[in-house]
Amino acid sequence: MYRINKKHKLIVLQRLLLFHLLFWVFLPVSFADNAPVIGNIKIGVLAFRGPQHAINKWNPTVSYLGEVLPEYLFQIVPLDLENLEQATHNGEVDFIITNPGNYVSLETAYGASRIATLQNSHRDTTYTRYGAVIISKKSRIDIRSLADLRGKSFMAISPGAFGGFQMAWLQLRKAGVEPHQDFKEIRYSGFPQDIVVNAVIAGEIDAGTVRAETLARMGTEGKIDLSEINILNVRHTKDYPFPHSTDLYPEWAFAKLKNTPDDLSKAITIALLNYAHIDMSDSQTYAWTIPLDYSPVHELFKTLHIGPYSDIGKITISAVISKYAYWIIMIIIVLITMMAIISYVVSINRRLAHSRQQLTEHQQILENRVSERTEELRQSNIALEEDIVIRRHAEDALRKSKVILQSIHEITTDPSTSFNDKLSALLKAGCQHFQLSDGRLSRIADSQYEIVLHYDADSKKFDQGTMLNVSETICNLTVQESGTLAIKEVNTESPDAQILFEKNKLQCYFGVPVYMDNELYGTLCFSSHASRAKDFESVDHDILQLMAQWIGNELVRQRTSETASRHQNELEHASRLGTLGELASGLAHELNQPLTAITNYLKGFQRRIGTQSLDIEVINPVIEKAVIEAERAAMIIKHMREFIQKRELEHVPVNLDEIIENSINIVRSADSANNINFNTNLDNDPLTLNADRIQLEQVLINLLINSSEAIQDTRGQGDITVSSAFIEKYAVIEVVDNGPGVTDEFLAHIFSPFETTKSNGLGLGLSISRTIIESLQGNITAVNLPEGGLKMTIRLPCET
Repeated sequence: MYRINKKHKLIVLQRLLLFHLLFWVFLPVSFADNAPVIGNIKIGVLAFRGPQHAINKWNPTVSYLGEVLPEYLFQIVPLDLENLEQATHNGEVDFIITNPGNYVSLETAYGASRIATLQNSHRDTTYTRYGAVIISKKSRIDIRSLADLRGKSFMAISPGAFGGFQMAWLQLRKAGVEPHQDFKEIRYSGFPQDIVVNAVIAGEIDAGTVRAETLARMGTEGKIDLSEINILNVRHTKDYPFPHSTDLYPEWAFAKLKNTPDDLSKAITIALLNYAHIDMSDSQTYAWTIPLDYSPVHELFKTLHIGPYSDIGKITISAVISKYAYWIIMIIIVLITMMAIISYVVSINRRLAHSRQQLTEHQQILENRVSERTEELRQSNIALEEDIVIRRHAEDALRKSKVILQSIHEITTDPSTSFNDKLSALLKAGCQHFQLSDGRLSRIADSQYEIVLHYDADSKKFDQGTMLNVSETICNLTVQESGTLAIKEVNTESPDAQILFEKNKLQCYFGVPVYMDNELYGTLCFSSHASRAKDFESVDHDILQLMAQWIGNELVRQRTSETASRHQNELEHASRLGTLGELASGLAHELNQPLTAITNYLKGFQRRIGTQSLDIEVINPVIEKAVIEAERAAMIIKHMREFIQKRELEHVPVNLDEIIENSINIVRSADSANNINFNTNLDNDPLTLNADRIQLEQVLINLLINSSEAIQDTRGQGDITVSSAFIEKYAVIEVVDNGPGVTDEFLAHIFSPFETTKSNGLGLGLSISRTIIESLQGNITAVNLPEGGLKMTIRLPCET
């Protein structure tokens, strides 16, 4: 239970006196208790340990303000450093709660002004200042002082984090260590600060810095063993309850922005000074007191030349211009005037000299100029004619390239066209653009030359799959300086070679290699038995290379897609095997019942044979029952074999009611389903889906097993209800249990891989289930029920 010592009593008395004084000064503000809501007040808070922690920490203060000032609606807006500055700049918040370093920057840049300072209490100590620790691993005997950190790696929160870097920076500088010069490496982890401590303990980093309370809290919460931590330059201050390495600075500030009304700020100030919050979990309290002097923070920024003092002591062009603008303008005017006079005098002298020369050599100069002008005009006419030809040629090439590029774009981006159809269209478009009669994509593998796809523009036919066992010289292609492929040597003695490359007939060959992830796949080439009218241009090379690059990327994408599909099938198969293992004992029980019945029927039949009292009318029903039980056992085994065997997916119309009933029957026999009632609430009309039956059963079995195991953990009577309905072209399936549900933290990541609450679980069941549902163009969600339990909802496209 929280106890108030003498020091706390004195603080409470001071606050009561100050409250009464401010009450009479700002008496009109208090008359708004019963006033209607007149505004929504946003309070931006620095979320240094994440948004949820910020909301949990400051929500009591905001709730209290809402009680004291009911005419306003107060809202917490958790932000990181960058977004908090942006929100302040844009006026998106009315007040801010932030660390002292960030407050000083916002005060200087945007006119924020503090109205209260945070006052923390830890056990019997009240403090309004805080510090940071510089830590290393206890086992690092080579790090015992700040000076030992030279040449070591160091981790901080961010360059702009006051308690997470800037405090330690100043302390290191005092010890003669300059972080940005003497450290081997500086890493910035971002929030939460726990990352730094865990990195030091794990040996991922040599040293780091965090706020002193963070280290103490992690030790109190049992997240770390403080005996493994060595605090460098450790200090103990009477009015600060935690060991620290740096100087102490004022606590967080509650500040208003310059556009926030003063009467609202005064009312909130009165409320804050009379507020105290008790956190019973770790005997910590916090309250608000009169705003402290933040000049130590300014001094730190000045010393480090950061924040609003980043330019202090520097001579900048803007500062010089601002201070000496008048003299600079006068000097510029004088210089311009002098340069104009000098230029004028020089110009007059040149004109006089030129005039004298013209008087003596006027006739000769005139004749030379006429001759030169005539030659220049002739050369200009020739150049102009050549330029016109070049421009026309370039415009024609540009027009053609635009057409082929647009065609390539339309072909490759059409989602409804298969790869083979796109490849066929590319070869056809390439033959048309390059004015060649033959286009082919060929694949080179070992000693075989495979034509993946070939297009003959003359016959307008495609063929593929031709395999030729040709000599190595047939496939020995080399890249020329122009970027095209040429046949280095052709073995004309090989009959197969003559089919592809008849040296006497092959007049034009234009091709490039096709690569898959830097691995040579084959060649894309266009050829003709007739010579081409003009040479290929650079844009033709680019277009051909673009085609080959798209083909290579598409082949890589197909290979990656096939690999991912195989991997997904393996995971699904492994999940089904795991599910079967959980159901093993129940399946044994299910099979034992029909087998026992068959045994009993046969033994009875055997006894009747022994007594020779065979009555056909009596025996036939017994035999029929034995046959029914045998078929029942066979169906159970057949269904399990279908469930666990590897196979190709088969999307066919399936009855949703049958899938639900089959899944419940399988799970009902599991050990975890003891004392559980399985209920169904199915749609009146049978629902038919186009899907793979085994995949859907796998999803439902996963959900039912999870629910039954969650209920079994409570050791009580459980109910699981599976319902189906047709809503707006979707089949909606709900699995609802009355178990304990899950935590909000786990619920946010419930479908992520390797997330599980089971001690021996892999965390893949729900992840695979979501993948299966999304592959059917549906979705799956989970939500805790107010009365307890969990509801899983599946939505799948459905025609009926």
